[in-house]
Amino acid sequence: MEGTNESVLCSLHFTDECVTNKMQYDRSMAKVLVLKPNAIPCIHEKARNAIESSCMKSSHTAHENEVANSNDMEKEGFLGCIKNITSKGLFIKAFVTDRHPQIIKYISEELSDQNIILMFGM
Repeated sequence: MEGTNESVLCSLHFTDECVTNKMQYDRSMAKVLVLKPNAIPCIHEKARNAIESSCMKSSHTAHENEVANSNDMEKEGFLGCIKNITSKGLFIKAFVTDRHPQIIKYISEELSDQNIILMFGM
């Protein structure tokens, strides 16, 4: 995958050896970490602990009498989850989906001001 100037990756998936400016970043002399060209992301204990302590999982059951069809059912479930999360005063930093087109469209159009990182599951 080719990165761009606007590409963003989670720093928790890289070891300190993967970045060129770790010391400057830690001392607030750099705003972003710069990856070495050969950096390879990995799941390590630092990332696992941060993910487990900062993630909220939410589910919402959409009933068939609430929606017109099965495509709408997935979006309705998604909207229920969004309502559940935001009603607790939380914001969404990243969202993982299975590439459902209605959910992708909703996030990119209706939640575009929130800068949600959209990720795709396998």
